[in-house]
Amino acid sequence: KELISRSYLREIKHSVYKRIIPYFVEAEIGNIGTRQIQEFFDDLKVDPENTKKLEKISPKRIKNIMAILKKLFQFAHDNEEISKIPKFPDIKVPEPKMRWLNQEEQINILNEIPEIHRPIFLFIMRKGVRPSEGRAIHWQDIDLKFKTVTICSSWDLKVLKEHTKNKKIGIIPLNEEVFEMLQNLSKIRQSIKKEDFVFTNK
Repeated sequence: KELISRSYLREIKHSVYKRIIPYFVEAEIGNIGTRQIQEFFDDLKVDPENTKKLEKISPKRIKNIMAILKKLFQFAHDNEEISKIPKFPDIKVPEPKMRWLNQEEQINILNEIPEIHRPIFLFIMRKGVRPSEGRAIHWQDIDLKFKTVTICSSWDLKVLKEHTKNKKIGIIPLNEEVFEMLQNLSKIRQSIKKEDFVFTNK
């Protein structure tokens, strides 16, 4: 049974091999205490211009790295490799500042996208689905008669999953703009099969 997504697994591997192992490479896990954990945490927050790090790490990414490190200590503790887990700092991630694009800005951006790629962006913009879900829509998920689309699968990196991120199936209505776009696509494409993807670059 798959417990985590491939994208998150990639993040775990990157954190372990690029951040955690290089920092603690000479340390025995049983000798790593609260002070060393705090120093590692502080090092992640330092301005990259004053360190050898190649990138600035966002607060959310720092929290994820520390959570992965704590999981490693939890695993070692559960397997009786260490007697106790060091104390980890309480990390609070500030709410990101977001600016919503107004209708005119959205249309201007959409018009800058090459016409061959525009349909999927229009669909995602109007229907509010995740890009990984929009890319996974097949013609069998489209009901042009009742003007609905069923969101039931998604991409996880390069792997197609037969479920969405939240494991729920959603049936959403198509407005006239999206309905007409899908109608046009169905007419332009030749010999469409129900298992074909709706949005392709050909």
